[in-house]
Amino acid sequence: MNNFVTTNSDIEKVLFGVRDTLSELDVSVYDPDTNTGFVRDIDVRRSETNDGMIITLVTHNKDDVKLLELSGLITEKFHNVNGIVLNFKPHKTNEIFGKENIPVWGNDFIEDEINGVSFKILPKSFFQPNGGQLKTIVEKL
Repeated sequence: MNNFVTTNSDIEKVLFGVRDTLSELDVSVYDPDTNTGFVRDIDVRRSETNDGMIITLVTHNKDDVKLLELSGLITEKFHNVNGIVLNFKPHKTNEIFGKENIPVWGNDFIEDEINGVSFKILPKSFFQPNGGQLKTIVEKL
């Protein structure tokens, strides 16, 4: 894919940057048919309040020797990334996230504020990703 119509352009840039960096480092992509490979999914959360972001790599294994190098390259390219988290999901399931989050670099959360209410958003938190829409929803309530 080359664009996401419904996604914030900053998130889109980070998603593609992570994808390209994973490719450059020759990090294996998960294959559900063989239940092998390292990265299953990439999730990026962005704070509407301060533009900070966390990247969650949903992985099939807990460690990869390239994680520190990957973190360095990503944070070098994207200065608004506040944290990188590994979410360990070893089993074949329909769920996006596994149970265990392992901070790799920086924070494992972002903070956002909507109408004066502060939120601490973790990788698996349910939170409306479209900040403009969320503000409208909160105002209607």
